[in-house]
Amino acid sequence: MDDEQLKLGDKIELYKEKEKSRVYKTMIEDIYEGGVFVAAIPRLAGVPMLVRRGERLTTVFYRDSGRYFTVMRVMGVEVINGIRYLLLVKLNDTKWDQRREAYRLPVRIRVLVCEYSDAHRQEEDTTEPGNEENAAAGEPVRLELANSKDLSITGISLSMKLKCESGKKHILKLYLEGTQSKEPPLTVCAEVVRVLPGLERGVHYVGMHFCDQTKDMNEHLTKYVMTAQQKLIKSRRLI
Repeated sequence: MDDEQLKLGDKIELYKEKEKSRVYKTMIEDIYEGGVFVAAIPRLAGVPMLVRRGERLTTVFYRDSGRYFTVMRVMGVEVINGIRYLLLVKLNDTKWDQRREAYRLPVRIRVLVCEYSDAHRQEEDTTEPGNEENAAAGEPVRLELANSKDLSITGISLSMKLKCESGKKHILKLYLEGTQSKEPPLTVCAEVVRVLPGLERGVHYVGMHFCDQTKDMNEHLTKYVMTAQQKLIKSRRLI
C-alpha cells in the first residue's frame, strides 16, 4: 500500500520506548540506496534528541487514511554542510494505527434528545430545536438540546443535564451541519450504555450506542465521521 511507504519530505515523530511522552519531530531529508533514511536531528521544544548508534526509535507519520508507525534503528550521524543528520533504517513493516482514537473523534455538534418511539424513529425533523411542539403534533417528546463530546460511527458521548438511565433508548436528532443549516438533522436511535458525573455541577456525561440503523443512516454517518477524521489528521501534521 502506497500510504505505508515513508517518502522524501515526510514529517515524522520519533520517541523511545521508555520515553513515550517525549515525542521529537523531524523530516525525511533524503533516502540513500539500501533504504537508509536521512533526517535532521529530531527536536522537542527546540531541544535536540540524544541518541546512540544502534538505538531503536518508534516512528510515526500521518496520511489522509490515518496514522502509521514503524520502528527504526539509528545507524549513525552524518554531517552535511556543517549540519548533523541522523541515518535511520526500518526494522519492521509499517502498520496502520487501529487505536480507538482513530475513529472516535472530538466532534462538537448540537443533539436534540427525544423519548424513544418506534413510530418516530426514522422520521426527519426539520423544525428548529427549542420548539416545544412535540407528541401532539406527531413528533417525539423532546427532552433536551445537548452538546456532543465525541462522535464515532457506532456511538456518541453527550454532555447533558438530564440524567439518563443505562439501557434506555432515545431518539437523537444529530445537527451535523449546525442548527441553522437547511440540511435536516440525522435521526438515529441510541441506547444509553454509561452515565458518568460531569465536571460541572448538575451535568452528566452520557455515552450512547447507535442501534436499529438503516443503510442510509449508516452511510450518512460514516461519510461525516470519515471527513471529520481526515480534517483532524491533517491538523495534527507538522507545519
